[in-house]
Amino acid sequence: MNSIEQGGKFTTPAARNKAVKEGLRALFDERVGANQSCAPELEGNLGSLLNSVAGSLRHEPPEASQAAEAALSIAQFSLSEGRVLNVIDLDAGDLNENGRLDGDRSVGDFLCREILQPRQIPATKGPLQSSSFRGGYLSRQVRNSALKKYVEWQSRDATTLDEVRAFAVGIVDVMLAQASKMPAWVDISASKLTFASYLQVRERLLAEGSGGAFEQYLLAGFK
Repeated sequence: MNSIEQGGKFTTPAARNKAVKEGLRALFDERVGANQSCAPELEGNLGSLLNSVAGSLRHEPPEASQAAEAALSIAQFSLSEGRVLNVIDLDAGDLNENGRLDGDRSVGDFLCREILQPRQIPATKGPLQSSSFRGGYLSRQVRNSALKKYVEWQSRDATTLDEVRAFAVGIVDVMLAQASKMPAWVDISASKLTFASYLQVRERLLAEGSGGAFEQYLLAGFK
């Protein structure tokens, strides 16, 4: 029996999933519009947890973090419900019979496809698509230790909703720090890649002051 059947905030999984997705989008919009330096400073164990979950996003160059995407998706379920969900104990009543939140995959896919990728933030195709989660977030097949740490932390009796929100804000800010200002690449038609076309593009690029960036693009294009 899941939290919805037990009389949670939402009457159906579909209604909750819609609210969770809207909540994710609103959280990103909120952080884009806010002074991110005012974000809660995560210290101690919570700060270490955030660093573990978001680690690969801070690489140079940054890489997608499955743990950060999954943790943020799971956290938003709690934020939308208005209470901290236990995501490891079936007896707590917040999980379905497979030991997962109903709709977690759909929410994770939405996060990547609709929020991260349009901002060109490094993202997976969906953090919870793997069949390794069939037995729950702590199943033996799950190899992501950072995600396991997160779900264990969220499921403690002592974890508060304010802490979950602070953690979610921290992840969003790390993700937004990796957002690219470059426009998305357009589709290239191979039939139009003639030498004459190249020369036209070359002259247009070199005619604009770029501080060296356009010249680097041309050099990279020859490799």
